[in-house]
Amino acid sequence: MEPQKSNWSELCPELLLEIADRLKTRTNVYNFRAVCKNWHDSLSKIPRNLPFLSPLFPHRFWAFDSDFFSTLSSGNLHHLIAYAVYLIRPRNIPESSKPWLLTVEEFRRGKLCIQLPLSRIRACGNFPANVQIPSSLNLSDFHISVIGNGYHLRSSGKERLNGRGLSYDYKLVLFGNPACFEPLSIMDYTALVRFEHGLVGWVRLSRRSDWGLLGFNGTWEFDDIVNLKGLVYAIDRMGRVYVVHYDIEMPYQQTLKMECIANDWISSGCHSDRRKRLVVDSSGVLYVIERVSYCGGKIHFKVYRLDEVNCKLDQVVGFGDSRILFVGVDCCFFASVADFPGFRGNCILFLDDSFPLYGERTTFIEPIINGAREVLTVTVFHFEDGDAKPISAFPGYSDILWPPSAWFYPDLSRP
Repeated sequence: MEPQKSNWSELCPELLLEIADRLKTRTNVYNFRAVCKNWHDSLSKIPRNLPFLSPLFPHRFWAFDSDFFSTLSSGNLHHLIAYAVYLIRPRNIPESSKPWLLTVEEFRRGKLCIQLPLSRIRACGNFPANVQIPSSLNLSDFHISVIGNGYHLRSSGKERLNGRGLSYDYKLVLFGNPACFEPLSIMDYTALVRFEHGLVGWVRLSRRSDWGLLGFNGTWEFDDIVNLKGLVYAIDRMGRVYVVHYDIEMPYQQTLKMECIANDWISSGCHSDRRKRLVVDSSGVLYVIERVSYCGGKIHFKVYRLDEVNCKLDQVVGFGDSRILFVGVDCCFFASVADFPGFRGNCILFLDDSFPLYGERTTFIEPIINGAREVLTVTVFHFEDGDAKPISAFPGYSDILWPPSAWFYPDLSRP
């Protein structure tokens, strides 16, 4: 006799309320209510002030020692905020419709600010002239997939203006203390920041006067940092890989320690003139992405995969026809080619500033994604033919980035 199958749509109201009480973000609530009518009706009102992206953020704090943050934002009042990369589709239009890839950040709890794709440039003022976007949208009208996320630091909602532009070449990751019990509070985290010229600093969020720099045997300049399996990994300019963890020999001081786990160089002379990037796939495999330039300035990429058992990096040819790699200012993530109709897999879509030259300062300059006033030059590299071209050379590719697809504002366009 076959076991009787449960009908999820007929769960008792008490159990549904029990589940709903454990939903800590607005996004989870929307997904819960979208399951079926019974689930929707069981949670008729969304709790006020519920965050979209994380129950821990935005987190506002005063820096007791402003020196650590002074290169990133002005003043002593800081906002640690979450951002996410959304792949958004309409619920009532066929799957063949082009999705829209956008970045959102939550500076104020319960309110999302749209940014230009793969960047930190706010979209306000960059929408096409014939489109008037409302101040609020009902996200339950769309199907949303989160394909990337991370954290920003802001001061009064703005990053630090410095010299000839807005410096944005930094990356921030959070490192949870493994000695603390789940669920972790914001005070159980240490923030690690890779600064503009490669220094990696840390600050304990429970004691913000407690901060320092990370290095290993005289190496202080690093290209990227990333979370992986509860730890933080880093890569230096020569391609050596490091892991950051809490020093178990000093449990009461909660000191961070850096160790080199892959010591072989991957860089080759004059070809190693640009910052390398790290990316982790959904199965927890770490990749290194290196942009190299050959004679004549032709763009090419080398990809390496971390062999954790043998503590080395293995060079691979791309990452398979089923995946696309997106590389932005401070985000680097894989996506399935099945989610992007008309795209070829085994390619990289990247902002030109996402692999800056060493010593080159990355800035916002004044105007290229269609309709945007800021510079967002996107290039596509296919491993199959080793060719890199502007995104405009591939019909339909830029439709997923900017401007938003027509289905996003069908009733909002002016005649």
